[in-house]
Amino acid sequence: WTRLQQRQMVALEEVLGAYDLFVLQGGRGDLSDISRELDRIAERIRTQEEEFDELSVRKKSLAIARWLRDAQLVGNPNEEEYHALRNNFISIALFDEVHTSLPLQSVAIYCAVARRLGVNARPSNYPAHVHAVIEAPYDKTLDGKSKVPHPDEYEEPEIMHMDPWRSSDEVPRAPLSLRLSQ
Repeated sequence: WTRLQQRQMVALEEVLGAYDLFVLQGGRGDLSDISRELDRIAERIRTQEEEFDELSVRKKSLAIARWLRDAQLVGNPNEEEYHALRNNFISIALFDEVHTSLPLQSVAIYCAVARRLGVNARPSNYPAHVHAVIEAPYDKTLDGKSKVPHPDEYEEPEIMHMDPWRSSDEVPRAPLSLRLSQ
């Protein structure tokens, strides 16, 4: 709360975890539990994905989404229960046996794990849905190719979008552009 009052950066998973503290009682799920669980998940991905640290940003991003979806830590296989109250809590998504969540919680988990694995991923409240935006380093492409930035010009970094709630695939730009224009 002090960091918020001082206008300092607070990660989305911390904000969502703080929300959980107001509603849920006892058990696992305080902010340090959430942080440790996200650390544990990131370490499991790093050790289970062959040569993870050598992958390009794009391949890391896809591998993270695939791993989280395979572990059923993101998404909601039963969309009929989309509005179930439990889907609003990141700690329930991380610690309960039935790992269901809303898109916001899924993207928060994805971005938190990705950051721990060296991928610059941030949530984006795109019209009608939440996505993760992944940014390549300024001197590389998403596919790991080197690029030489011009010292006198600012060049936008290459980005990609992910929707780990729905898929482990990259979201193509065309449908995003269409939705934005509508």
